[in-house]
Amino acid sequence: MDTGDVLISFRIKKSHEDDEIRKLFSECKTNKERADLTKSALNFYVQNKDKINDLNDMKQDIKEILSEIDELKSSGIEIKIKNNNDKSNLDNKDKESEDARDKWSSAVEDMFKF
Repeated sequence: MDTGDVLISFRIKKSHEDDEIRKLFSECKTNKERADLTKSALNFYVQNKDKINDLNDMKQDIKEILSEIDELKSSGIEIKIKNNNDKSNLDNKDKESEDARDKWSSAVEDMFKF
């Protein structure tokens, strides 16, 4: 394995997608500062790429769930999300949920009686 120094260069395009990179580099006064910034950013990515990919996957999963919730809302289905930390009226809500489950079970059983 070669352990000598390696010189790497790249071009920052005059495009909107590189504006933030251009801004970061414009704050550097010397080539050494730019090199240090580049090495720091690459080291961060190498050390955290799995976490970054996991976060991107979670972000996509959350977007899909939110999209499904929006579809359900637009279809007229009411969605209630129960907060387990909220102790107020839990007994009433549990009773209502139990009653609703019983009614649903009964309705499903009736549907399959031939």
